[in-house]
Amino acid sequence: MSKDERGILTKEMERKIADYITSLSNKGNFWKGPLLRLAISTIDNNYGEKIPEPWKSKIREIVTSVFEDKDYNHAITTGMNFINEMVDVPLLDDEAEDLFFKGMSQVIIAIVAKLNTPKELE
Repeated sequence: MSKDERGILTKEMERKIADYITSLSNKGNFWKGPLLRLAISTIDNNYGEKIPEPWKSKIREIVTSVFEDKDYNHAITTGMNFINEMVDVPLLDDEAEDLFFKGMSQVIIAIVAKLNTPKELE
């Protein structure tokens, strides 16, 4: 990241996220292009800078995996491992916690995939 960038996202990541959001929207042109990038940049610069480490680095790694590398498995694994490190579930040892978080991530991914599947493909 260059010195003039703040927050978590690079300008390129902000552009890719804006393009992705635009591709999901079939409503008018209000959120397309520069206005959406400005909104993402403003939110990132004002609030992303306040996120403490190690959260900021992990979020950046996950966003980079998704929007630049298209490595969704790495993003999921990184996110679940980080949650597993930060959360202690009473009565579960580390191995059981790992299985729990991986299982929960698979359930969430399945639900999101189902919600985003067009009716004609079901």
